[in-house]
Amino acid sequence: MDLTLSLEDFSPTGSEVYRTTETEHTAYVGTFDEYLPLSLPAESITTISLTGSFSPQTCAEVHAAGFGLTSDISGDCYVNHLDLDIITDYWLTTGCGELDNCDGADFEPDDDVDFFDLSVFSLQWLQCNNPQDPNHTPNW
Repeated sequence: MDLTLSLEDFSPTGSEVYRTTETEHTAYVGTFDEYLPLSLPAESITTISLTGSFSPQTCAEVHAAGFGLTSDISGDCYVNHLDLDIITDYWLTTGCGELDNCDGADFEPDDDVDFFDLSVFSLQWLQCNNPQDPNHTPNW
């Protein structure tokens, strides 16, 4: 059987293909080329290892890729006073499960905005992962 794998927007900088069969144990097969079909022998396991770099250009791309900061409630790629304002608006609120997670202020799954949530928030205080900010710290 042949496999064609589309990588869409990902451009790997390196690749390795390994195969395990009844007679081979993690044998190196070569490099992966997304433009060529990859032959998969019957009753085999093939592992494709791709390396590359993710380089988002906007905060929206950071969030779309799942690299948003937990404490960035406002979604602007900064953990700052805007997020703290949301926490203080819901401070000591209970029943957050019914209140849309208190707009994201309930980090701990206990339905309350309390010191547990503030402790999670404080660990990321003043962090920035906005790729348009020269002082950002990438978490991808």
